[in-house]
Amino acid sequence: METTEQKSLYTHSLTVGGIFGAAYTIVNLLILYIAVGTGSTGLGMIAVYCLGICGISLAAGYFATWTYISDIMMPIETGQGALIGFLAGIALAVVSFVFQLVLNSVGLDSQELTSEFMMAFLSDLGLSGQELQDVEDQMQSSGSGVFSLLISMVVLGLLNCITGLIAASIHSKKYKQTDAL
Repeated sequence: METTEQKSLYTHSLTVGGIFGAAYTIVNLLILYIAVGTGSTGLGMIAVYCLGICGISLAAGYFATWTYISDIMMPIETGQGALIGFLAGIALAVVSFVFQLVLNSVGLDSQELTSEFMMAFLSDLGLSGQELQDVEDQMQSSGSGVFSLLISMVVLGLLNCITGLIAASIHSKKYKQTDAL
């Protein structure tokens, strides 16, 4: 087993975040293909999509911190948990972005699927043709490329900073009690 000095929280955070980034991209595509392919664009599918994507997005920081604490078998400060979560969130964003670029190159475009899914959902809600066109124009003009990546890195980094902090607070208690004995 590695000692605390040998165990790099940076490597651990980036590895776990990268795994969650790949999972995020795959789950995103699967849900979108199911929704668009079956025509299921109701609130139930929106809920499944949001829970699946948000769950994976927020779990990266928590899981990275929890597994890091389990690996070193000692408590960490909540600030370290926040750092682990932040790094995991950034890795999630970067790996997801790169993975999506690779998938786009072979014809699996989640941006197009997301647009199709949202247009069908909004149409079911009763939006008129012009309103739908305005929404579609807005979706197409909004973040793609490097700017989208930077926004994702900041948002996912900060959200996972919070979940990492929570995980450090919860899972370090077990080892703090052991040290006190």
